[in-house]
Amino acid sequence: MEAFRRVSVFVFALLVLIASPSHAATPACGSNAGDEQAIADLRTAAATSCPCDSFDQHSQYVSCFIGVVKQFISDGQLPAYCKQYVTSFAARRSTCGRKPGAVTCCKPKGVGLGSCSIADTAAKCSSLAGGTASVGTTAACIDACPDPPTPSPVPSPTPSPTSSAAAKVCQRWNQDQALIVRNVSWTGSVTSCTAGDISPAARQSTVTLVNLYRYLAGLPSVSDNATLDRESQACALMMDANGLSHSPPPSWKCYSADGALAAGRSNLATTDSVDAVSYYMADFGNASTVGHRRWILSNGLGPIGVGSTPFSSCLWVVGGSAPGGRAWTAWPPPGPVPVVALWGADSIGWTIQSDSIDLKAAKVKIDDGGTSLPVAVSQLGGGYGSAYAIAIKPRGWSSTAGHTYQVSVTGVASGINYSVMPVQCP
Repeated sequence: MEAFRRVSVFVFALLVLIASPSHAATPACGSNAGDEQAIADLRTAAATSCPCDSFDQHSQYVSCFIGVVKQFISDGQLPAYCKQYVTSFAARRSTCGRKPGAVTCCKPKGVGLGSCSIADTAAKCSSLAGGTASVGTTAACIDACPDPPTPSPVPSPTPSPTSSAAAKVCQRWNQDQALIVRNVSWTGSVTSCTAGDISPAARQSTVTLVNLYRYLAGLPSVSDNATLDRESQACALMMDANGLSHSPPPSWKCYSADGALAAGRSNLATTDSVDAVSYYMADFGNASTVGHRRWILSNGLGPIGVGSTPFSSCLWVVGGSAPGGRAWTAWPPPGPVPVVALWGADSIGWTIQSDSIDLKAAKVKIDDGGTSLPVAVSQLGGGYGSAYAIAIKPRGWSSTAGHTYQVSVTGVASGINYSVMPVQCP
């Protein structure tokens, strides 16, 4: 299959990344009178148009909910700055359309990634956050945890990142996150099929996040390209107007040749380009390839293209001209890494990718303080950002700050050994 077809459609599932502080120029949802009532009215309308228990797939429910959000914003019934909050916590972080048994899961504040997530079962929820998590009271995180549980005493408090390497990683993480503009404004229109554009700050924020994850993985930074940006913007318009597809037909609303070209060479998401980067790294719903993460961590990535609307985005990743040179790349990476950056890694799996090392016979062993941890290893489809790749899924344990995980890979031409050290950045 041609390389440009080696990008899979991004399907949202399980969790959403907790938002960083909003751009100062845009109000936070809930800060103005009327926001709370607007959200309540929206959810009432969505409950009628998109009944939670009437969907077989979570992505279908999210798409339906987003349609209601769009209509409310268009009609002036919901402020645009509430879009990300309400779709994240009322739709994407909900059990609607998931497998039977899925629950909202409440965690103590400051543990993991926010106070609410989604677990496959109540038993899995109870095992999170050191056993301090509890099942939520509703199907959506927006109101599932009205009274967050109090953390139980922890025998060994997580140490602060005191080593110079950990401090450097945390400094870069905090520095780059502080630069991110989370509210993506758009000058285009689906109604008039105008691709428009996003602000330079929003586009740069997307590139900054891509490079932040590449920095953590020990990879060189990349830049965007004006031509690829323009074509990716045409792609984002098409995705907003029709849904996600890497092979859009000419019959699509707002179809263009530039947009179709970008669709076949991009990671696609049903959210804006800034939020999408962290979703790509988690790559929920893409267990057979983990292709979105692998493209971002590809040896040959760059230049990239960034196109976005508030509801859809295209990140051009295929066909890069970077020379590469890394024998292998792992996520989580060797050395210290902010534990918050590992959002989703335990759920979909740790990954090792390579363009030169055949990993088909790889066997993986992970130790924590001399204790062997159970894992499940699976082969990933080739061609998605690397020739070879494996996923390593934790079984009954999760990445925890303050621990050191020794990873040993055998069954390959040259053994791979490294240590992963999650840290809680201040």
